[in-house]
Amino acid sequence: SSSSSPPSSRNTGTRGLYCLDYDPLAGTSAVLRWQNPDKSPAAQTEVVCSDLGLVDCTAMTVNLAGHIFVAGQQTVGNATSWELVKLTERLGTQCPGQDSAETGAAWNLSSGNYCGRAYATNRPRIYDLIVIDGTQANGFQGQGPGVLALEETNQVTFYADRQPLAAPVVY
Repeated sequence: SSSSSPPSSRNTGTRGLYCLDYDPLAGTSAVLRWQNPDKSPAAQTEVVCSDLGLVDCTAMTVNLAGHIFVAGQQTVGNATSWELVKLTERLGTQCPGQDSAETGAAWNLSSGNYCGRAYATNRPRIYDLIVIDGTQANGFQGQGPGVLALEETNQVTFYADRQPLAAPVVY
């Protein structure tokens, strides 16, 4: 579990169990995945937070399509900001759902099977994330699918998962 926040795990049912893990010896955090936790005790590292340009990851969640949302701290020089990153599985060299219509910086990760996109930048620290997806999204205050974030400023913020990205909605 992360040294700076509670452990974050999500079971997607069909895609397996995803957890955010922190390795104090290496000083790194990563998203781990067990495709079938009942039959295989070994986890696979899906993405290391430093590959996303994040010093530390504080929260993660996964939607039904297998897109991973990771929140964490980015430090550039003396400036610190909090980011929300969306990861999609790479199909060969293509990044589905991450075309030129999507805003935010995009990159192919040097390791792993994911493409990443800065989904929200310069946010308050995010402590927890939960996906609003599937039938839940149908009745969610007209917003559709997205991610709810518990932020440091004692607010719950909704990030819609659609293009173009709408401004976050603070509840």
